[in-house]
Amino acid sequence: MVRHHRALAGGVAPRLARQPSAAQAAGIGLFTGVFKKVTGSYTFDPKNPRADKADNTIPVDGLDTFFPMRDEDLKSAAFFDAKANPDIHFVSTK
Repeated sequence: MVRHHRALAGGVAPRLARQPSAAQAAGIGLFTGVFKKVTGSYTFDPKNPRADKADNTIPVDGLDTFFPMRDEDLKSAAFFDAKANPDIHFVSTK
């Protein structure tokens, strides 16, 4: 069975998109955050995993580390540069 999933208003697999992710910033330490606005699609075939495909877009403005000053810094040109690159686009290749 091949399953095709399309993003809903809440994003691709909302329970996964909202899972905390950790990142380490240049010697500052570990912090947690989520991307709240993930859209896209993925195809999953349990009998043929090599055929799986993902195409996801993550708006940088959906980043929430639960610390507004950190969010502003991460969205700045020093990190994600949200003005020049408003979206993170992931497309699987293998």
